[in-house]
Amino acid sequence: MRKFLFLLLFSFSYLLKAQVVLLSFEVSGNSTNTEINASWTTSMEINSNYFLLERSSDMISYATLDTILAAGNSNSNVNYSITDNSEVSAVCYYYRLTLVYSDTSYESIAPKKVCFAPIIAVNCEHKLTLSPNPIKDYSVICFDNQSQEKHSIFLYDIQGKLIQELVDFTSNYVIFKKYELGVGVYFYKLFKGNTLLKTEKFVVI
Repeated sequence: MRKFLFLLLFSFSYLLKAQVVLLSFEVSGNSTNTEINASWTTSMEINSNYFLLERSSDMISYATLDTILAAGNSNSNVNYSITDNSEVSAVCYYYRLTLVYSDTSYESIAPKKVCFAPIIAVNCEHKLTLSPNPIKDYSVICFDNQSQEKHSIFLYDIQGKLIQELVDFTSNYVIFKKYELGVGVYFYKLFKGNTLLKTEKFVVI
């Protein structure tokens, strides 16, 4: 009888152990990336206290954006969301969600990465030359195309592997962005129809 009671109490205490079942955690921006929305859904919560949303540009140092009270105890779906309207000083950010329980224990969810699309002022003073080079944030190559003829550009890594291509466009410039490429050495080939106009090596730092 005592053994049965012990097992019953043990099972009951296990069921009351703080835990949360997270169904989803999503982070996304609007069309202009002027705000970022973080949303998540839980299907069960036991002894949950609050959620903490943090942001980092390097996945090392995190700053608290906001906290939101958790349901405490729930066995149905609960939806949460936090909007980040804080100042942007980096191209990409990592958003980390942490759940703090009533007993002060906590667990963190793997960070979600969001990259902004900054407004870029295109300066076509230097024709057929990628500028600036090396690239710290973004770089632009311009060329004459008043008649809006079709051009194509192919981007390769240092081993010669094709990593990006833009075919049959009619604008007079192309923008390379650091957050899309990553640090490294690259080169491109720019064509007007089937005619090679330019091959140039560049560095992303």
